[in-house]
Amino acid sequence: MYTGDHIAISATLAAIASRRFSLNYVTLATCMILANLVDLDHLFYFHLDDGTANSLLLHPLHIYSGILVFACGVFALIKKEKAMFSFLIGFAIATHMCADSLAHFLHYNYTSLFIYDMLELVLMFFVFKKCVCYGSHLKLFSFMVAQDILITFAQWLSLIQWEPQKEIFVYILPNILLVIATSLFWLIFKSKIEMHHSRT
Repeated sequence: MYTGDHIAISATLAAIASRRFSLNYVTLATCMILANLVDLDHLFYFHLDDGTANSLLLHPLHIYSGILVFACGVFALIKKEKAMFSFLIGFAIATHMCADSLAHFLHYNYTSLFIYDMLELVLMFFVFKKCVCYGSHLKLFSFMVAQDILITFAQWLSLIQWEPQKEIFVYILPNILLVIATSLFWLIFKSKIEMHHSRT
């Protein structure tokens, strides 16, 4: 799955969770998005990955992601006041692995991934509309769509421009873009997003 998609999925799930559990959306979304830095493990075996490899069979943080999720659970049991937050970070890691599994199942087919992207964006729009206070949801949605398009295009271009098995930069770029997008998200929205809180 492309990095822009991972960011959009994390931001969408964070909106649902922050509304449901009355958590600070921007802080939660930032942490859930940064959980996608598990893709740094692509740097270890990039020479074996042509860009379509099954990450869960090749890259160490993906292979052992269960340990990361377990660690989040243990932390939640130790730090009661951070329990929900910790469980949600574990959930973000698990979601990342599910998305990568889906992309591999679809054989990284551009048409299938485009259809997936469109469905993801529709879901994101309705989640933001329901969970984020009026006005902010359009700005947030626009930001997420823009970052998804720009990062996905940059990743796609790097895969065409360079051979992934010879150029480590192909796997460095998405992580740099993720950190830049997350930093921009934090700076732009840290004091501007209010959530509709769930009554249940």
